[in-house]
Amino acid sequence: MKRMLLIIGITAALGYAAVCVMLFLFQRRMLYLPSSMPLDEQLAYAPGAGLKPWLDAAGARIGWKREAHGPGLSQRWLVLHGNAGLAVQRAYWADALERVSPGRALSVYVLEYPGYGRRAGAPSESAITGAALAAIDALPAAGRSHLLGESLGCAVAARVAQARPERVGGLVLVSPFNRLAEVAAHHYPWIPVRWLLRDVWRSDENLRDFPGPVAVLAAERDQVVPARFAQRLYDGYPGRKWLHVIPDEDHNFFVFDQAWFGDAVAFAAARE
Repeated sequence: MKRMLLIIGITAALGYAAVCVMLFLFQRRMLYLPSSMPLDEQLAYAPGAGLKPWLDAAGARIGWKREAHGPGLSQRWLVLHGNAGLAVQRAYWADALERVSPGRALSVYVLEYPGYGRRAGAPSESAITGAALAAIDALPAAGRSHLLGESLGCAVAARVAQARPERVGGLVLVSPFNRLAEVAAHHYPWIPVRWLLRDVWRSDENLRDFPGPVAVLAAERDQVVPARFAQRLYDGYPGRKWLHVIPDEDHNFFVFDQAWFGDAVAFAAARE
């Protein structure tokens, strides 16, 4: 009997270790879920969504844009999307920003992450952060740009705000988290994820010294990033902040012309 129990214990331990190894090796495939839409389909889709390719100084495509032209009060937004899909599918953020900003001419830029949307490279915290910093550096130097982050994109926005505080006006964070490790531990409580994570995404630390306003939107019934992680990020931020929790909504809620989205945008854009 003792021998049998020993064999069972060793088998269970080896199985557990194997699961941990697999999660360590394949965690980026689980975290980053880029779409495989062919580039020609993206280029065909973009005009109907009011988007044009956004190119860097070398002529490489780094995302999509909807630029304002002509007279009028202008405002510039950099959109950092979530972990799934691709940038060309995020035209709805440009639509929503325009709806809650009447009388303003908005320029909206949606970053494509490495490995997403047929952009070269592979997604990782280092690669995505590098792409985001290059993106904000590629925007016009006059005035500040505001950041809109969506889920994982909130963590990207926090990294940009930390590294380029002089270029960033304010942030709108939609379904953010304080630390990726805490979200991962929520979903995998039986795995020592804090020791296994390769990409840590610590938004609370990255925003600690940012001097601008931060608006946080969270969904009350978020099953992907529970609202308590947005609350922890909000509670830990020492600067000017604003929070709204949307009742009865899950992770992928719609904003469009909602009054609370307009309030979030107005709050974040106040530093101009």
